Amino acid sequence: MTEQEYYDHLARLALEMVDRVRDVDPRRNWAWWDSLTERERIDLPWVLAAMVDPGASTKELFGWTWQFAPREAA
Repeated sequence: MTEQEYYDHLARLALEMVDRVRDVDPRRNWAWWDSLTERERIDLPWVLAAMVDPGASTKELFGWTWQFAPREAA
């Protein structure tokens, strides 16, 4: 695999991880993570960080997770 092919591969893994974290059971995600090579596990967080919009607010970045937060008592 060339360097460019590896970078493309990492980008695909990052996009898969974005989908997985939203739609797949965490235990299955851990199994997926464990299936990655050591190099992929080291490089993937850097690729994911590079994909984040630094100008986005926390609400924009994590707003979708609020559906999982406990509801406050009224």
